[in-house]
Amino acid sequence: VCVVVVVLCVVCVGGVGAHDVCPPGSFFLYSWAHEGDHCACQGALVCVGSQCSSGSDANVPVYGRDAVGFPSTCNDCLCVTVAQKNMELTYEELLEQVLDSPSDVRTVTFYGGKKMRQFKDILYTEKCSRFYDHSVPTTSIPPPRALWNIQWMRIPQTSERMGQVLYHYACRGMKKGFGDEVDANSKSSCDYCNYACGKECDGIEEGAFEFEGLHKEGEAIASPKQCVARLSGEFVNANTKHQHRAKYTEGKNVKVDIVTSLRHPLRRLQDAFNDGKNIPHMRKTEQERLYLISRSLESFAAFHGVAGCQTRMLSGRKCGRHLRRLELTLPVVEQMLKDDFAFVGVDERWDEGVCLFHAMFGGRTHEDEFLPVAESQEDKDAVGYNTHNRDDKFFQIKEMGDKLPEDEWKKLSRHHDPDDIHMYLKTVDRLNQQLQAYGFKNVFGNDITFPELDTSINS
Repeated sequence: VCVVVVVLCVVCVGGVGAHDVCPPGSFFLYSWAHEGDHCACQGALVCVGSQCSSGSDANVPVYGRDAVGFPSTCNDCLCVTVAQKNMELTYEELLEQVLDSPSDVRTVTFYGGKKMRQFKDILYTEKCSRFYDHSVPTTSIPPPRALWNIQWMRIPQTSERMGQVLYHYACRGMKKGFGDEVDANSKSSCDYCNYACGKECDGIEEGAFEFEGLHKEGEAIASPKQCVARLSGEFVNANTKHQHRAKYTEGKNVKVDIVTSLRHPLRRLQDAFNDGKNIPHMRKTEQERLYLISRSLESFAAFHGVAGCQTRMLSGRKCGRHLRRLELTLPVVEQMLKDDFAFVGVDERWDEGVCLFHAMFGGRTHEDEFLPVAESQEDKDAVGYNTHNRDDKFFQIKEMGDKLPEDEWKKLSRHHDPDDIHMYLKTVDRLNQQLQAYGFKNVFGNDITFPELDTSINS
């Protein structure tokens, strides 16, 4: 009787919408074969419940033809050991064995009446509960959808932390005690989850992101990561080259989920100045002129090809290639922001963005997603040099001298980067709407121009 009472209470609990909708021992992912979100059982676990299904070669390897799982909407399905399945226990009895506590699960009714389970994510609760708007009923919140084909577009002088979020989203660790150990070279894993670079490389390059799970070829991997989504982008040595927009299709009618993050435009300009005045993909002759004539942040920002970098990249163009009358493209870029990007965050509200990302796309949070990415020694040594055009001796010997003071960007105003400021504010407005839609407070406040960060952005 006690067990039944506990389960009923758990099922009836309301609150902010779910993000971790798959039970322990399974991975939330998109099944291309089933055309819907599924929970794939990890390792040697088997599925029990009313809607168990088999994987397919059309999916990522972890949910291939030999794997089993179930739709994420199945509310009586679990991944258990063969021994547990043979015990012929009830769902409630199996749930007690799978979970640390019966209170670690509840059933949430989403927008449209779709009911899904929510499993406890301690880190998510710790980091995100302060942003909850408990007055929003879960029946008005959309359910999470799994990303399947992810492309990170990294914009220069924006945070590398989005790489941490996407890596840990696409490459999941196996919970200890669930299923057999999986070798990193097995068909249920992907090279990009466990190696710093592909088989063409000789191991981890200096300056690579030190993601948990990245190893050199041939090294033993105690806790290999399992890939639950296709992932592309500059995840290795990202400071030496910058990722630009990928094609929308891979093969036939396969949409790419493009993810990026913008930064306060005037702060980004100052960082570009301090980073050797380095403007990726600016023509070499123009880069030389920029270096020689831009003696102040104002003259640097006014040089053709410097301002508007974020807007150009959102539109599929290269950061440092000047485009006349860029402002004429803004309506098109705004529409692309809505239609072509799965997620666009802003660096200045990082924690809120991570919480929103998982509310929208599911998956358990990882502590690395909330931490800054440490600069490598190579990055620090490169400050004061142009690291993009190192083939010219001129750029190897010239130093910029002292970096600009921390608040130098405040001398700039809206007209120094009007197009990026426009798109930045449109992105903030979109984030506000998404936060409210997914049951979070409007953490940006009513004034979306961040007056506490920049008094000149409104002028």
